Amino acid sequence: TYVEDNAYSFSTNPALLQIIHLNNDDFTVTFTMGITAGTLTRTGSSGTFTDVGDGVFTIAGTRDEVNTALQALVYMPATDYNEDHTISFSAIRTSGGGSPPTTTGSFTMTGTPMGELTFTQLIDQAWQEDVTQDFDSGIQITDTSDEVEGAASFETHYTIACEMWRPDVDGSSPGMFTSGTLDILSSAQGSLTITGSGQGGNGQFGGNAFVISGEKTEVNTALQNMQFIPDPNYDGEGPWIWYYVKRNFDNAFITVTGQFGYSYPFELISKFLDASDTEDYSITLNTYDWEENVTKVFDSGLQITDKVTENASYITSPDDFYNTNYTVEVSMYVAGGSTEYTNATLDTATKDNLAISGTGRGDTDKFIMTGSRADLNAALATMKFIPNIDNVETTNHTTLWYRIKRLHDTTTLHDQGSDVYTIFNTNSATTNVEYTAQATKDWNEDQSIENFDSGILITDKATENPVHASY
Repeated sequence: TYVEDNAYSFSTNPALLQIIHLNNDDFTVTFTMGITAGTLTRTGSSGTFTDVGDGVFTIAGTRDEVNTALQALVYMPATDYNEDHTISFSAIRTSGGGSPPTTTGSFTMTGTPMGELTFTQLIDQAWQEDVTQDFDSGIQITDTSDEVEGAASFETHYTIACEMWRPDVDGSSPGMFTSGTLDILSSAQGSLTITGSGQGGNGQFGGNAFVISGEKTEVNTALQNMQFIPDPNYDGEGPWIWYYVKRNFDNAFITVTGQFGYSYPFELISKFLDASDTEDYSITLNTYDWEENVTKVFDSGLQITDKVTENASYITSPDDFYNTNYTVEVSMYVAGGSTEYTNATLDTATKDNLAISGTGRGDTDKFIMTGSRADLNAALATMKFIPNIDNVETTNHTTLWYRIKRLHDTTTLHDQGSDVYTIFNTNSATTNVEYTAQATKDWNEDQSIENFDSGILITDKATENPVHASY
């Protein structure tokens, strides 16, 4: 019994052919098998081994030389061959005189198939807008023809073509997917040859197919460390990724070849879902109370969720968004109307590397912060509302409106509108002094009274706010 793509040594067979003639005369043993079944060879140098052609091989020499050669006989199946077949042999003495008989026999060779690849289909792969998605194709090449030393296919390379097409849920062939590209994680590329984008292809390793080629171990590693890179700001349907695999030695498809010579095994397709996390910002609407003369540190509830500036793959003009900035503008208005609110200013407790200007007193003097998404989000979570000295609002609440702009492509991610705001409630004036009546104290002439409580407590906090001039 032999295994596909693996050498079989006859020395492991208890029925090994051996010549038992009394004298160490010369012998020739001839083997015959189907010409598509593979070849015979022998290790070492005992006897004379000859490949006659057309599936015929001979071993010649003295009895002892031939027996040693028979011990070293090896059957090398043809690449991918795993059929049951017969190897016939005949042995004849060629020295020592007389009329020696010819001894014949055969070996029945039972083949054990080996799969060329294994796979676990990737279905419902999630991905986020603007985020490179790492994924495992689930495909591994198990073909061993490249491992058989002495075989013509020894150390052959393999080539994988990956083609992205739009989801074909009804057999209508909707067309190639052109809103992203494929790649291999840089740490898994090794010495592979990598070409193409993966945006469709022609079924024959051409067109825009994403093609990787190299030795089996590296190719298998790459297939476990693939990347889908969506185009900047694309938030639609995900691709279906088709794969086909060939062995470079004989250009043989390892995946099933269908009509017209194409190889698109349906069961290998990696299926991606539609994009998730597609919003550019998130908002929690907050309403706050505040105190006269006291700076209020508050969370605006606004966070920038757009991630296009954080993808290191976006570095090619005009889509070179990586490491670019945003601007957030904040304006205060009386009761959400058209009157600019001027009785307070805005700031943030977390400035980091931001460029900051303005007070936030309406659109006339917007509070403007410019910087990275991370810095802006930190600042937006720790904003400051700084009321003017002694100011209170007993009639109208104050509304803060927000605008977000992405600078690289001058896109407004959110314009001032009714869905993104923060409200500061009305409040009441505080008394600057509190008095608690004290009990009557007796005293004597010429006697000092110490440590008595006046009952007066200054509650004004204007001098405690470092923003105010009275600090």
